[in-house]
Amino acid sequence: SGYVSSAAKEEGHRFLGGGGSTEICAYPLEETDYKAGYDYSKYPGIHVAHTALYSITLVILSSFLLELLTLVYLLGPKQFFKQVTYVVDLVIVAMSLSLEILLKHASKEVLSVIPGILIIFRVWRFVRIGHGLVASTYELQQHKLHLAVSYIEELEERVKKYEDEPTRTAKMDKLIRRLSSSNVEH
Repeated sequence: SGYVSSAAKEEGHRFLGGGGSTEICAYPLEETDYKAGYDYSKYPGIHVAHTALYSITLVILSSFLLELLTLVYLLGPKQFFKQVTYVVDLVIVAMSLSLEILLKHASKEVLSVIPGILIIFRVWRFVRIGHGLVASTYELQQHKLHLAVSYIEELEERVKKYEDEPTRTAKMDKLIRRLSSSNVEH
């Protein structure tokens, strides 16, 4: 076990990083009167950054929700709700936005559970964005493939058309034979 000076224990210091002859977590963690957090008056930049990031999060989630609601309108509710991924996406974005607003005004008990749920929802959103990129790339490739197949079929029809017709040389040979045979008879 490690050595922690009695002065450090009396002042409420915990040595997590260890230094000298102390070890990591040399004595059990204890409840203290000090709450975790930061002092707004001492570090105003942290408060400004927190507020800015919160606002950016709300704007991004709102734009995702607006995008999905526009998709509901454009596809129609019947078509939209047939697509399971769209529905899950709508639920996750709506819940993420709701939870983000709730987190701003929630109690400590609620705050201990919600961040994990929120992270899972946001990971799902990244999965959906990745899926959307893959799906759109696949659709683009399918369209290019369809155009290429159509062009090949058109070329094959043209080649077949010319193969079925006698060539000019064959026509000319036939005409020469007819003319030759009619000259001989006269």
